[in-house]
Amino acid sequence: DAVNVAIKKNPDIEVLGISGPGEPLYNVETFQTLRLVSEEFPHLKLCVCTNGLLLPEKVEFLKELGVKSITITINAVDPDIGAKINRHCIIKNSRLAGAGAAKVLLENQLKGLEMAVQLGMVVKVNTVLIPELNMSHIREIAYEIEERGAYIMNIMPLIPLGRFKHMRAPTCDELILARELCEPLIPIFR
Repeated sequence: DAVNVAIKKNPDIEVLGISGPGEPLYNVETFQTLRLVSEEFPHLKLCVCTNGLLLPEKVEFLKELGVKSITITINAVDPDIGAKINRHCIIKNSRLAGAGAAKVLLENQLKGLEMAVQLGMVVKVNTVLIPELNMSHIREIAYEIEERGAYIMNIMPLIPLGRFKHMRAPTCDELILARELCEPLIPIFR
């Protein structure tokens, strides 16, 4: 219904993106919605935003449903840094924590990225710049995602909320520097 209303208000809509609630690939409703939209509005380009944890096991199904583009949030490619950003993950009803969880998340993110590219999908990677955690590591992220076929990287500033409310957002100069460091490796979304 929401898609019908949006299309009636703006018939020029070309893309439908799903980014939640929560992790879209965990929710059955994501796949039901994609199926219904692809059947009723075959002209829409479908995009899914994900943390990538479940991407390797879901990417082929996404392709079958007509998804053309995936956005993966990858904030670290070093499990020790990743553990400071994502404290835990739950996969197959098991809760993993620390560097072990970050390692599983990273492996799935990179594998899912490669698989999506091999299936002909366009992959954008979002990276939240957290100055004290991943600024010195930002170029490594760009390198790893470019090596696996990501189309573009979007470096976004941290918004200090929730668990990160005591951390500072990057300055404009830090954001510019991070983008300049990565741009020789991969196109940067601006």
